[in-house]
Amino acid sequence: MNKHPSQIIVAYDFSDSAELALRHAFDLASEDDTRQFHFLVALDPKKGIGLKKNEKIDFEYTQEVQELATKRIENSLEEAGYGGDITMLVHVRIGGPAEEVLSLAEEVGANLVLVGSHGRTGVKRMLLGSVSEEIVRAAKCPVMVAREREYVDTKRSKIIDVPEGAEARGPEYVPPHRFSYKSSAPTRSNAWALY
Repeated sequence: MNKHPSQIIVAYDFSDSAELALRHAFDLASEDDTRQFHFLVALDPKKGIGLKKNEKIDFEYTQEVQELATKRIENSLEEAGYGGDITMLVHVRIGGPAEEVLSLAEEVGANLVLVGSHGRTGVKRMLLGSVSEEIVRAAKCPVMVAREREYVDTKRSKIIDVPEGAEARGPEYVPPHRFSYKSSAPTRSNAWALY
């Protein structure tokens, strides 16, 4: 069966949250080596990313950023100990990050978009907007927002089956609920004609 590989967009802006999105991308790559990853750096046409003073945002600049992003991604792969093959393309575009991510997703027929979240809330988010939120609302495919896990690990009680008659030896035991599902839809009889 000739299956098209999944196209996964990873928004990358050299931030900590972008590094977290990279780690999630590597996890996805390790599950299926046919996936193709498109790492996208969107450059603000006025600011760039601060490589040097008085940056001129042009074709040469985008090439420098592409080389830098490729090296950072490769270094992150090595640091993560990723040993498999990964098909990746590094795109650098000039424009707003949400617009460029959505545009690339449309062009490649994305199956998934992976973005980091800077975790802005309140006034900062109102004033600056939320790139990840805009992508989530407008994307035509699933979007995964990578964030640091802040939940505390909890100890879970061990659940065991209690043999018959064990109730008499201790406090009242209530076995865990077990559910199963069986379809009640009618099945086709062999006597029915096929059309």
